[in-house]
Amino acid sequence: MLFATFAVDKGTTGFNTYFDFRRGTDNKEYTKESGKVLVHDGVSPNSALLISASLFLIAAVLDLCLASMTSWHLIPAGGICMVVGLIYTADPFPISRTLW
Repeated sequence: MLFATFAVDKGTTGFNTYFDFRRGTDNKEYTKESGKVLVHDGVSPNSALLISASLFLIAAVLDLCLASMTSWHLIPAGGICMVVGLIYTADPFPISRTLW
């Protein structure tokens, strides 16, 4: 469960980095954080998107494995976590940019 949680967290961070870069929120002029690899280290946006999606896929596989050993109730819980992680940052209306 720890690894699935870690994969969702890092996947969400990767999606956030990708969408911030794509929207222009992260750019060389204003972004000083050294951890923004798309801005400062030349990592391609497509690579970031692929890695993030792969982390979500790993989390889904781990969720299915855990559910098969314990309770199938974990599947919707894991799915909800991934959906919330994605809509936190994904277009067109990311919840990270809302006023509430």
